[in-house]
Amino acid sequence: MYVEKEFLIKSSPKSVWDLISNPKLFGKSCIPNLKSYKEINKKKFVVKVTPLFAFLKSSITMDWKILGLGKNKGRLNINGKLIGSTFNVLTNLKVLKKNKDSLLKWDAEFELEGLLKLVPETIVKGAALKLAGIIFDRVANEVKK
Repeated sequence: MYVEKEFLIKSSPKSVWDLISNPKLFGKSCIPNLKSYKEINKKKFVVKVTPLFAFLKSSITMDWKILGLGKNKGRLNINGKLIGSTFNVLTNLKVLKKNKDSLLKWDAEFELEGLLKLVPETIVKGAALKLAGIIFDRVANEVKK
């Protein structure tokens, strides 16, 4: 399952990228409903979150791994697990200059297993877009500080 979206952030690409490419800062300040954060190394961290969506009832544990970072672009792999389900997300981020602001291009490819496979694709895509919107709104707020 594939989803993509662009976000306009009123800050320089450097400010946006400096935040997104810093796992500790990004993990602790931009992931919603964070219960715990543990840095494994400079390219991997694990978070535990309370789900934002009613169809998910238990905590979700996610392993975030940076697969590659370039100039204002990166590739991440996120493995998640909750009771009865697992998921894998391969995501790409790219920050471009748009006038005085940043255009953040995001896409993600999802693989769902277990009970999550039973959730209709439109609901999963909607949830992914909503979550990405929340995360990147937090990025926008953080870079304003």
